[in-house]
Amino acid sequence: MTFPKLYKLSKKKNASISDVHQMENEVLVWNLDFKRTLKPDEQSELNAMLILLEDPTPLNQDQDDVFRCKFSNATTFSAKECYEHSCMEDGDKFPVKMLWRKGVPSKVSFMIWSVFQNAIPTMDNLRRKGMVVINRCRLCKQHKETVSHLFLHCGMARSIWQYFLRLNG
Repeated sequence: MTFPKLYKLSKKKNASISDVHQMENEVLVWNLDFKRTLKPDEQSELNAMLILLEDPTPLNQDQDDVFRCKFSNATTFSAKECYEHSCMEDGDKFPVKMLWRKGVPSKVSFMIWSVFQNAIPTMDNLRRKGMVVINRCRLCKQHKETVSHLFLHCGMARSIWQYFLRLNG
């Protein structure tokens, strides 16, 4: 489980997806019910989870819930299928063969792939999803927090990258 704090606080631990949807102003939204008001760190965790969940889709109440990946029929995540999907969509734009190979841990490959897809939950991306946040880099506190800033241009991040590169030769 990726969000243990939220699970612990949930009133609906055994809910189906249809149990946590609600119509508000003719828009389907997540209706996650917690035992108490969330603390700031828990709210941040909830925000990260909602980014992963994306907007709820209308459901057929006559069918059982099914977990599916957008680009796969499998019920579990597969780095191989993620690789194959990236080859189909962005074969010319993204050096997937260099990234998805033996010897590179799949979580590292997935993180780098997410960076190239601009799918990291930076303040910039959170704002685009409709969240009200102050778009300021938490490391340098000088620039907007974007994927390219965090991974390429931020002086503090650069120092961290250099530290780890020196450790690994």
